[in-house]
Amino acid sequence: MNRINQDFKSNKIDYQKATASLDTIKKLEMLKSEVDTATSSINDLNDSRTSFKKGQEFISNKSLKDGISEFKKMISDDENYAKAQELISTYTTEYKTTALKDAEQLSTITEYEKAISILSDVLVILPNDSDATAKKASYEKLNEEKKAVERKKKMEETKSTQEVLAESASITIQSTEYKSLYPDMIQVMVRNNTDKTVKNLEVSMLGYDSNGLPIKIKRNYGSESFEFIGIAENVNIIAKGTFGKGRGWELDESHDIKKVLAVVKEVEYYDGSKWTNPYYEYWLAENKVKPLH
Repeated sequence: MNRINQDFKSNKIDYQKATASLDTIKKLEMLKSEVDTATSSINDLNDSRTSFKKGQEFISNKSLKDGISEFKKMISDDENYAKAQELISTYTTEYKTTALKDAEQLSTITEYEKAISILSDVLVILPNDSDATAKKASYEKLNEEKKAVERKKKMEETKSTQEVLAESASITIQSTEYKSLYPDMIQVMVRNNTDKTVKNLEVSMLGYDSNGLPIKIKRNYGSESFEFIGIAENVNIIAKGTFGKGRGWELDESHDIKKVLAVVKEVEYYDGSKWTNPYYEYWLAENKVKPLH
């Protein structure tokens, strides 16, 4: 087996012949562990030689990143290992220079995610490169700022085009003495901005204490959560009409809520169509479990 291994290493026999010889020995159930070790060694060397060939092809096609990556897969027993290290050294500087330039050009047109992707690839090849690390951090910050601006714009667009709008929300006190019979309610005034009639709707509500801090909404049947989804059925809000006066969702006596924010989450019209408010997700992310601002 050592001879088979050495013959393959010195290129006296090819991969097929080497593995076939080892398979023959293995079939005789002789020295199984030694055969497995020799097979693994031959496979590793064969993979390394394959990587060298692939690396050369990538380099010749100017795919420097892929070429360097293939060279880095090689093992020290490979007769081309030293040459591969030289090629890595030669082309890494060129690859890095080109990548930094490409990333910079992308950043000038605010394509930060593409620039970050390029630099992430550089850091796979050069894990501790300070230039790529600094540039990547800079572009990540700029990308977050860009996304924040885009998100704000989208949020304002969805806010201004709501089909059904929660115009106001407040705590309505039905009685100061008989809370158990006439509990406080969250009242939400809703306006239908469409030409259709609203049949059912869902409203999301968030509560705040006297200091403007988030507080769980306690219902009169014991449940409590920071976000309460109120369902209103058969509301019959005509086109351009409003709903909510004298209506509401009852609260526990000890609710302690002083202020409420609300947004329509979903609507079902009488024609069977539905509208899911795209502004809802932005609204919730902006406000849930956060102080009033």
